[in-house]
Amino acid sequence: INRFTREQDGDFTIASLSDGCTSMVQDTIEQIAEFKNIIRGGAFKVALQPIIDLANSRVHHYEALARFDAAGVASPYALISFAEEVGVISEFDLAMTERVVALMDKSRTAGNDLTLAVNLSGQSLGNPIFVESLLRLLRDNHVARDRLWFEITESARIEDLESTNRLIQNLRRAGHRVCLDDFGAGAAAFQYLRALDIDLVKIDGSYVREALTAPNGKAFLKSMAGLCADLDIDVVAEMIEDRETVAFLRDCGIRCGQCYLFGKPELSSGLAAVKPGLIVRPVISTVCSGTMSRPVSRSRQRKRTRTCARCSSTTSLAFLTTVLTSAPTIVPLSTLSASSAGAKLSGVRSVISSTTSWVRLTSSWRR
Repeated sequence: INRFTREQDGDFTIASLSDGCTSMVQDTIEQIAEFKNIIRGGAFKVALQPIIDLANSRVHHYEALARFDAAGVASPYALISFAEEVGVISEFDLAMTERVVALMDKSRTAGNDLTLAVNLSGQSLGNPIFVESLLRLLRDNHVARDRLWFEITESARIEDLESTNRLIQNLRRAGHRVCLDDFGAGAAAFQYLRALDIDLVKIDGSYVREALTAPNGKAFLKSMAGLCADLDIDVVAEMIEDRETVAFLRDCGIRCGQCYLFGKPELSSGLAAVKPGLIVRPVISTVCSGTMSRPVSRSRQRKRTRTCARCSSTTSLAFLTTVLTSAPTIVPLSTLSASSAGAKLSGVRSVISSTTSWVRLTSSWRR
């Protein structure tokens, strides 16, 4: 019925409803079967997107996102939304959690203790069979509990907040951290915040995007961040597009950021070399919102100007800002030891993240 309402084109009639729903019901039954086959066959992969600590540019943790192998899947979001609409999302949430637990075990064996957050639909949390299966999975697997986090999505309304909060507290007592995802996107966001004792809130990107443009955007975002701070809840912001927004978010007390500026989701197989205790080394681009025609190579960073591919303006190196391209370059903290930092850095020009702002280091800088 939801699909018919969305796709209806032209005059509505009872006949069109009858004919349309008949065919769509059959399509829906087939799609449900295909989705369950995806789950049973494990035809999906885990992609990891970094969440960055805005104070020091270190990877705070990763969010585990699903990527589907099946042909014809328009987007993971569309398929997940469909699964929620027809009531089969809990089966996928359990399968995804199993896959993430297996990935963590594999990474730990390789010496990488990754901290990963997996999404759980609010609909799944209201399913007693899912809850029992999830708790059994966590009991039977010796995963580092403080490194497996859960993000509760607002895409499906949580009906029984009291029971859901009991589950959340069971998870937290076991060492897992719990995040409320897309905070502010749904009508019941503040009701959830009042009823659920959680560790993190991920503010919906629309608030961040409008914070620097809407008349009351800044005040509203600061109020949300302040409320979370009073409740001892860490905040993650999405849709960060430039350095001004980064500085503003930090002034608001927002700890972490997640967006393509910091790195796109990458299949977990491509992050096998990632280890804990890492920082992101940015790639230089111009302060204009346009994109560079190609990333600036290390060997070419000594040139004093760059030209924006969108506006063709030439910008001096003094006004360059850091922007991460599709995948971040990861640097072990050990490479930034006191001895290496103490060496003379003649002729080096780079832009790094400090605890207060994006700071340019000039060639006159010495240690």
